[in-house]
Amino acid sequence: MRESFYINKNTALINFSQRYYSTTNEIVSSDSFIGVILSYIKKVQTDYPGLHAFIAGNKSNEDAAADLVHLLKLLLVLELDEIDSPYLNEPEKLLEVVEDVYNYWRSFQRCSIIKQSSSQGNLITNFIDADTKFNALVLSVYRSAQEKIQGSRNHVYRQLNAGSNASMVVRDIKWPIFPGYEVSKGVPFVDSILLRTPLLLHPKSTTRSGSFKLVSPISVAQLPISKDEYFCYPAKVGQLLIFIYFHRDFTFSGISLANLFELADNREVLKRKPDCVLFFGVKTGETECEYFYDESNRIYTGVVPYQPRIDYFGYMKKMVLTLHNAAMMRKGWLPLHGSMVNLHFKDGSVKGLIFIGDSGAGKSETI
Repeated sequence: MRESFYINKNTALINFSQRYYSTTNEIVSSDSFIGVILSYIKKVQTDYPGLHAFIAGNKSNEDAAADLVHLLKLLLVLELDEIDSPYLNEPEKLLEVVEDVYNYWRSFQRCSIIKQSSSQGNLITNFIDADTKFNALVLSVYRSAQEKIQGSRNHVYRQLNAGSNASMVVRDIKWPIFPGYEVSKGVPFVDSILLRTPLLLHPKSTTRSGSFKLVSPISVAQLPISKDEYFCYPAKVGQLLIFIYFHRDFTFSGISLANLFELADNREVLKRKPDCVLFFGVKTGETECEYFYDESNRIYTGVVPYQPRIDYFGYMKKMVLTLHNAAMMRKGWLPLHGSMVNLHFKDGSVKGLIFIGDSGAGKSETI
């Protein structure tokens, strides 16, 4: 990802490797901040014309965004009586705008990203610290403006995740790409993930439709995969290693994999050939979710086309499990659709209990 900030629909990605914000002034002075304000004003223009009239008046949305950002900069350093702005003639309205901008920003699924170079050592502590400081800075911008406008400090503080919902460390791994899969070259691998709980996602769809079709092999080399728009989650699914390449617009589906499948470490990626490969959110113009067996490389490959409906996590999870099951059946194993729990008895013995049934039958609930 080359941009320092990327926003599309309900997903926002903050690239700390391109730009990291150390002060509140750096945040409000950034092009990214102006972009969020402008996006908010355009939304208000459609949804709340009255509030838009207060913000923009007869000005263009771009000029209104610049004026509002300028006022926020002043509010961070000056007292209210030192600022000359027409917005301050209606402090209640201005306070409503500040609250609304803050909630608008928090309505996005927000992920910070740090790219780790091979020369860097343990980045884990630094990446958690960097994301935590960013959250504190965003919260400080909001609270400073809010308390300055209302003329008093708050008595109750809500310590929410103001900056991000999650964070990823990614790195380049030069794994031995097999013939025909060169389109995946340069796509960074997910190394570590930070989840800020509770992580509540609001996908455009909450159900899965259709089926995953086994088709004749297609040319992976023709897939439009860009190293600047994709990430790879190397998942350990049972005994198998599956490389899951996902488009950045579906970053939170990719991040959610961490709740189900362990991340493979760098040594496993370098030394072990993947058993399956999934390309998720590919702009092929197709509508069907498909997979095939690549005889020459002896792996199963899945392709899920870019569509709004695949924002639902079930598409990614089920395709991963479909690839896993197909690969295991080829090895002579029979997958069972069920849930399992190990029962530990007082005498030290352990028994496995399996519940098998259709989707929605209550297998997990029984456990």
